[in-house]
Formats: sequence, C-alpha cells, structure tokens
Amino acid sequence: MLLLGAGFVLGGSTLTAAGAFGLAAAGVPYLAASFVASLAAAREFGWRLLPVLPLVFLTYHASYGLGFLLGLIRHGRQQPGGLDEALFSGVTR
Repeated sequence: MLLLGAGFVLGGSTLTAAGAFGLAAAGVPYLAASFVASLAAAREFGWRLLPVLPLVFLTYHASYGLGFLLGLIRHGRQQPGGLDEALFSGVTR
C-alpha cells in the first residue's frame, strides 16, 4: 500500500498519464506477488481457497496500512502526559 500511495503522489493523479504509470508501477508488482503467494497458500491449504486469497491479502494489507496511518495521526495529536504516554512508559520501563 505504501508503494500504491507513492504511485499516487508521484503521479499526481490517476487521470494523468504519469498517475496511471505510477499506479501501474506499484500495482502490477503487488498483484504479481499476491498471485504467487496465493498459489503457495492454496497449494498448502487447499486449492478451493485460490479465488479468494488475493482479496484476503489486499484486505489485510489495506487494513494494516490504514490502521498504521491512523495510529500515527492519533499519536501525533496526543498531549504530553496523556493516558497513552503514561501507559507506554509504564510498559517499556
């Protein structure tokens, strides 16, 4: 997803040729890797899973990436001495 986002930023927009190229430059390798991983997982856990595995991988990566970004935003808004700071300093010390 980071590469996909970078493709949007570098290309400016998917409506331009540069944006389409940026999206393809990030999306094609991701789709290829997802398909290879889907084949490997389906071989181990059953071929009936093959049609849904790329969607599962995409959902997992999108959810993880979105949660990471939202966590960065939330952490950036925390006030010094807030609940999260006290909790994390207590856990790490």
